[in-house]
Amino acid sequence: MFVEEWRMVKKLSDLQPAKRRDSQLSFQDCPKCRQWRDCPAAAAPVPLTVPVLERCLPAPMGSVTWILRPPQHGTVELLPTTGNLRQALPEQPCNGSVTLTVADDGTTVGQFCPQGAINKVQVHTNVSITASASTIGGKERWPFSHPLLNISFTREIAERYIVTVCPKQGVPTLLATPSWHVGMKSYSTVSWIVDVPSKLEAHLMFDNISQPKCSNRHTCIRYNQKRMGTPLRRPR
Repeated sequence: MFVEEWRMVKKLSDLQPAKRRDSQLSFQDCPKCRQWRDCPAAAAPVPLTVPVLERCLPAPMGSVTWILRPPQHGTVELLPTTGNLRQALPEQPCNGSVTLTVADDGTTVGQFCPQGAINKVQVHTNVSITASASTIGGKERWPFSHPLLNISFTREIAERYIVTVCPKQGVPTLLATPSWHVGMKSYSTVSWIVDVPSKLEAHLMFDNISQPKCSNRHTCIRYNQKRMGTPLRRPR
């Protein structure tokens, strides 16, 4: 299930030179499926594409938003169409042509760009994805006609978020918890699955740790080895 929203910015330079107005085009496509197995996105990944709009529209497209609502006991998977993704962080900002902002029930999970080590993001709630075009020389441009992401529905996961990472040999990969630096929602969990090729090992270093004080529970970080092909389980 998903709802797509296209947002365009119209410049009224002829009538009101100093003002801008946002125009929105909304298209809804919500296939009904009670179980995640019955959804079209469960059988095969569904590409998130932007249809070609009429040239008569008065402004270029500035951003596109998809709203994904998985069925009960389902999970949303975000899969790059080509290459991998990376998180936009102060140390590694998005300097490319498009930025993907992922939100979880209204809370921003993070911003992502192409050319990274993240090859899958799983979210156990409703998800919105906003693709924003870059601004060059004060003019917005929409750079892609091909799909930006593939999405699929899969079985319910134990965590709120699972991020699968495939680091390149000799290239450091910088990762941050969802909603950094504001902080994750209470009682939320996140797991990173790091795929390491045979005969290689991964070194984990903590660059910046801030641990909140909780009233009746505490935060923790756990490490668990996972064999190839086995499901992720919470360490006890």
